[in-house]
Amino acid sequence: MDDAIQALLAGQPMPDGIEVEGAADWERTDLAKGIVFVHAPWSAPALAQFARLRRGLTELGWRGRLVVLDTDALGVDAFCALFDRPPRGVGEAAYLRDAAVVATSLGPAGMDAIFHEARADTALTGPS
Repeated sequence: MDDAIQALLAGQPMPDGIEVEGAADWERTDLAKGIVFVHAPWSAPALAQFARLRRGLTELGWRGRLVVLDTDALGVDAFCALFDRPPRGVGEAAYLRDAAVVATSLGPAGMDAIFHEARADTALTGPS
């Protein structure tokens, strides 16, 4: 886990039940179900998005895997493969189920789609 991701998680730790991992080299097949958050350490909007994601998942009682990727280490090609567009550094997120993207958040308004999928999974498995 790189220093920027460690600093992000130290300042905003996740509650029990959420397994967080930072990865510089990541493949979509590494995550059957969970959330990918692309952190841009130089971006205030990305920090705000992570705080919103943390609050929302905590309120939902969501349990699962959260993969935090550094946008600079991820690279444009890998980012485009996940989001079908180039990165903007605003704290983009994707919800994966069966290793397929089922929802994305490409900015502040899109986080509701991530919460919708998290809420659906929580309803199936029960809160923490």
